[in-house]
Amino acid sequence: METPHDRVPDRELVRRELTYELGVLDYCYSALLDGWGLGAESNLPLGTLTALLESFLVHVRVLDEFLGAGATRSDDLRAKQLAAAWDRPGFLEPEIRTAINKQLTHLTDPRADRPLWDVNRLAGEAGRCFLAWFDTLDDETADILRPTVESATRIVDRSSQESWHRLNLGFRWETN
Repeated sequence: METPHDRVPDRELVRRELTYELGVLDYCYSALLDGWGLGAESNLPLGTLTALLESFLVHVRVLDEFLGAGATRSDDLRAKQLAAAWDRPGFLEPEIRTAINKQLTHLTDPRADRPLWDVNRLAGEAGRCFLAWFDTLDDETADILRPTVESATRIVDRSSQESWHRLNLGFRWETN
């Protein structure tokens, strides 16, 4: 019996969705690195920094899921639908995926233990895994999805140049 994940989705739809995901990831990653600057303090307001980091982490998780991690729902787009030879389980380590879930999607007690997020490593892994998947596509699909490569390549290039950016979502919001 054929399931929704046995069918090849509309490649133009996939191109639009991946262009969005990679574009937002690229924007957030670049803004975090540029906004943090070279000093110990960010030149971004705390709310902006928090929103950028949370958005970055959400889009890392979405790409990880697309590239093979996590459970599949009937309307999910998955990399394997476009490249049958693709068999990787995404790129996030299970404990990192769990930490992202706990920080961003669940109000749980472990949120008190706020990890440092290695944005360079996460961005680089996302970009490299995406490009490895792209290399498995047939020529026709690759031509349609080629616009997605620009952001992924920029992310990989920047992640290999930066080495010190570890950010924490441990900001405290308090009122007097």
